[in-house]
Amino acid sequence: MRRTARAVVAYVAILFGVACLVLAVRIFARAGMPAGMKAVAYLWILPLVIALPVSFGVNLMRRAVSWRRFAAWWLLGWGSLYLAGLLWVLPDYRFEPLAFLAVASPGLASLLGGSILFWRGRRADPGG
Repeated sequence: MRRTARAVVAYVAILFGVACLVLAVRIFARAGMPAGMKAVAYLWILPLVIALPVSFGVNLMRRAVSWRRFAAWWLLGWGSLYLAGLLWVLPDYRFEPLAFLAVASPGLASLLGGSILFWRGRRADPGG
């Protein structure tokens, strides 16, 4: 990717993250903090629309870590947030193991994918 195109994509990603942060602050200032499952949905969505674009843009500009390690850490973090959100609302709902496994599968898949990328990246890229 050319240097100017890389810079443009990085700035657009950072501006998108900042715009989403401003929108979220505005929503929370007007409506207050959400509760229950709505709070969990915000917990899942906000890192993906605020922190991910900003960190992507910064990593694109500075090339701080390799892409494999960047994706691995994001998958591990989002999978952990997803499962923590499920455990947070679990007492409010009737627990059925098969249904819980079906609902928890995106978080488990993210953790598995992030672990595989991280471990394979360590062997293949020891300095990055």
